[in-house]
Amino acid sequence: MSDEIRKDPASGTDSEGSTNPLSPGSGSPSPESGKASDSGDPTTVGRRDLLKSLAAVPVLGLFFAGWYKKKLEEEAKREAIMAELGISEGAPAFIPEAVSRPPGDRIRVGIIGNGGEGESLVRSAGFAHPEWVEDARKAAEENFRNRGFQTFMEQEDLNIELTGVCDVFDVRAQRGLDAAANKIGPTAERSTTTARRFLRYTDMLESNEVDAVLIATPDHWHAQMCIDAAAAGKHIYVEKAMTRTEEETHRMYDAVKASERPADSDRSTARATVPLGRARCPLPETLVI
Repeated sequence: MSDEIRKDPASGTDSEGSTNPLSPGSGSPSPESGKASDSGDPTTVGRRDLLKSLAAVPVLGLFFAGWYKKKLEEEAKREAIMAELGISEGAPAFIPEAVSRPPGDRIRVGIIGNGGEGESLVRSAGFAHPEWVEDARKAAEENFRNRGFQTFMEQEDLNIELTGVCDVFDVRAQRGLDAAANKIGPTAERSTTTARRFLRYTDMLESNEVDAVLIATPDHWHAQMCIDAAAAGKHIYVEKAMTRTEEETHRMYDAVKASERPADSDRSTARATVPLGRARCPLPETLVI
């Protein structure tokens, strides 16, 4: 038998079990790395990775410093505005001196268009139809999570009188009159007037019994009714969409500016507001002209 030692090229060992120093995985330094291979531990961080991480620290520090400086400036500006307005951090989301002064003469409000949305606005102004009150009360008894009736009854007195209802549909007009006569709720129970029905909105605008109007008619009527209400010297709250065209918007803007009366247009809330100093209504997110 020959004395030549045969080597297994796959295993890197000879027939006597010695290791081939040139075989892969032998633990010897590779010519590419010039160093021994790592241990295979996934938690081991290479020097190159560590240097890359450290190089990013100054950048992050500068970013954080800039963000923190901006945050402090914004907080200081906010505190200055709140101090100037005389409100505190935990105050209600409206300016007390502007919209929550002690009640004086109650605001006389008329609803133009007492449909589904109109009834909702009237209810937000403190006047609910008897049928709604009964349904809401039953719903609350059946489901304690239904808080519609509780929210209505806990509403503060908004210093409003519902004195006018305008709707060409007799049924809807009557529901508005019934809501005005229903003395349930903090606002309604302090109401002392009787609402009057108007068949034409222009008659309501000519009346001395109405200080402000809530407009909840179909969209194509909004602009003209607002223009006419401004010309009559009424304060205005109009449902969205405020107008349909740019031309209507300019006409309405000019009319309201000329009248020196505020007008609010709903953008994202169904809660009504009467933008007058002696009406105690929290201001929603509105577009104020």
